[in-house]
Amino acid sequence: MLYEEINIPDIIDIDIKHIKLDEKNPNKMTNEQLEVLKRNIQKYGFLVPIILNKDYIIIDGEHRYMAAEELGLTKVKGIILDVNDIDKSVIRQVMNKLKGTHDYNLDQDEIKFLLDELGKDGLMDITGLPETQIDSLLEGTNFEEIPNVCMKGEMTELNDVIIISLETEEQRQYIKDFFDLEQSRKSIKGDIAMSIIKSKVKEVGELVEDLHTDEE
Repeated sequence: MLYEEINIPDIIDIDIKHIKLDEKNPNKMTNEQLEVLKRNIQKYGFLVPIILNKDYIIIDGEHRYMAAEELGLTKVKGIILDVNDIDKSVIRQVMNKLKGTHDYNLDQDEIKFLLDELGKDGLMDITGLPETQIDSLLEGTNFEEIPNVCMKGEMTELNDVIIISLETEEQRQYIKDFFDLEQSRKSIKGDIAMSIIKSKVKEVGELVEDLHTDEE
């Protein structure tokens, strides 16, 4: 396809009161994550336009809209697309999920640089990264270097998402204590989270292997 044939939509100013939420949007954000997004908008500006259909229903950018509204903005940058419901859902899925993966070493270098410049509290405040993720990178625990540990339960890797389904009370308590979460089933995104899981499993390798042996 020639470059001239690719549509490059205009970015326009949109009155925030005309924007509508899509109740079918599966992408959710915690209050803590929304506060991080607001701090980023305050510091760097409204960088990414909201994508809407011709009825002003949000296709991508619901949380940017919510943050802008809470910050008192009356207008935001947006793109209006004349698309049907199928294309609306496709665009949303692509915008939410089609992302690259991090080079572990380069990611570690960048975290170290930001820590030197911002300090740990400053880095956590502006990025929303939990301290456990930062510490995992600093410890140099590389996903590829951690040996496989046999777990009783199910570990399924889907692209950049690991879903861990644990069957025993010991494992449920272990994950609950580590993440301070009640759920025994947790979907975790990203290479950093993968390295955390693998490193923590490695630390209790004997316990995990014993559980597996008992099952057999």
